[in-house]
Amino acid sequence: MRLDSGISSSAPNYPNEDAVKRSAIKLTLSTLNSQIQLLMQDYRDGPNVRTAPGAQSDASSVERSLTSLSRWTS
Repeated sequence: MRLDSGISSSAPNYPNEDAVKRSAIKLTLSTLNSQIQLLMQDYRDGPNVRTAPGAQSDASSVERSLTSLSRWTS
């Protein structure tokens, strides 16, 4: 009788690089979509909100996501 320890003796089944890239791109696009929605809300709320630190932070978040996305897609 063999006891299964849950550890496979075969090579681990790691996802390939393309699958990792696709997942990273999907996550970044989802995050970017949320950040753009927040940024659009800031602009709908008017100029007083747009100059607030929160709105500036939303714009910076979008920029960071675009930078990340460009890394994964290049």
